[in-house]
Amino acid sequence: MKESIHPHIEMVAMEQPVLAAVALIACGMVCCYFGYRTTYFLIDVTGFIFIGMTALLLAGMATQGNLLIMGVALIAGGIIGAFLAHRVYRLGVMAFGGGVCALLAWHFSDALPSEQWELPVVIASGVLGGVLSLFLQRFIISLATAVLGGLFVAHGAFLLLAQFDINPTLPEAAVEASGGAAPFLAAWAGVAATGFLFQLVCSGLRKKT
Repeated sequence: MKESIHPHIEMVAMEQPVLAAVALIACGMVCCYFGYRTTYFLIDVTGFIFIGMTALLLAGMATQGNLLIMGVALIAGGIIGAFLAHRVYRLGVMAFGGGVCALLAWHFSDALPSEQWELPVVIASGVLGGVLSLFLQRFIISLATAVLGGLFVAHGAFLLLAQFDINPTLPEAAVEASGGAAPFLAAWAGVAATGFLFQLVCSGLRKKT
């Protein structure tokens, strides 16, 4: 189904790699450290993507790939999706939490014993994430945005370092144990953890005041 999300990001960033990396880091920082405070914006974006992409696919099948109609369908469907997600807040929260969990499950699906497990695991993760987001809204959204933002920051940082021929390394034993992915995973985990703690601390301070 896929090898990693990294090659796709590199493909998009091929033309302007430094600019794309900086933009990825900036967006990741906002999502990671201020995710819950930008919940409405993230939910609107989620609604735009979900409904917009659905409209795009349906228009493509109905018109045999007419790009103009597909583009109009994407924009119109996206606007409707963003409006609905904003108005139906709880449903938007479920969509966002479920979408992030499904994305993370897809990212780690290489660890599954068979490709046949990928789609069921992604769907199950999305449903579970959506339900948990509804009942544990602040905690799940803070955690999901921290993990997703940390992923963007780590990808952006490693793409930026690659432009200067810098290859971060950890002790050889750690690299071997993780199949060579230890530096990236360590960076991702570190940024996500600090972002999650930052959001919790800020939340606690706001409650006290």
